[in-house]
Amino acid sequence: MVIGDLIIDDYVTCDAVGMSQEDPTIVVTPILTRTFVGGAGGVAAHARGLGADPEAQAAAGLAACVGHSWPVFARFRGGKAVATAFGGLLMVSREAAAWATVGGIGALTVSRTMSVGSLTAAGTATLGAGLESSRRRDAVPFVFTALASALVIVRHAPNIRRIARGEEPKLSARLWGGRH
Repeated sequence: MVIGDLIIDDYVTCDAVGMSQEDPTIVVTPILTRTFVGGAGGVAAHARGLGADPEAQAAAGLAACVGHSWPVFARFRGGKAVATAFGGLLMVSREAAAWATVGGIGALTVSRTMSVGSLTAAGTATLGAGLESSRRRDAVPFVFTALASALVIVRHAPNIRRIARGEEPKLSARLWGGRH
């Protein structure tokens, strides 16, 4: 089982300069920084690097979503798989990832409700993947996105009930540049 999230990993190669005079730490000078996609995106990227076909990449991304939602080491209490699904989506369909970004940020901006943004991102990603799959005659982007979005929706069931009752918390006005 794969457990992961969308993470951006920066690896910094350094030269050791010496010891700090203030505390027992090594002073370094960075000489090279490399950035890699991590988490579910990393799983899919490594699957691609190992020669996995698109179906296997999508399966790895879905496995990461399931592992994030029901992690064995956290007694099967995990997250809602939004970031993990997005990481897999970046590997399976950048076009659908763009749809998710625009839809999710748009809904978040209008509603100021994180779950509305997340659910809208899942829906617009599925729409974008469906259009891409139809145009390219390749079912993988749509199947991956539809399954990952279904998982996101299932994991958001309590949020959906709170939205329907008008009780879902909104983001603070301070985050949007207003007064609290």
